Amino acid sequence: MFIIVMILFIYLIIGVIEITPLYKNKEKRKLVLYSIFFSIAFVISLLLSMGVKIPNPTDGFKFIVESIIQK
Repeated sequence: MFIIVMILFIYLIIGVIEITPLYKNKEKRKLVLYSIFFSIAFVISLLLSMGVKIPNPTDGFKFIVESIIQK
């Protein structure tokens, strides 16, 4: 539980530091893109801290490439 609280706290601090200038400068595209990647990283961090096994994305790419090459 302590790890989850620390992750929340750290992401909150980083979010305020990084997102505030984007908002003030009205950089909407960068703000949206940064928020999407920031949210994905946050969710992955929380899942890892809870012990959830996250699949390796290279396995999916490997399957796709192998299926294309064999045809």
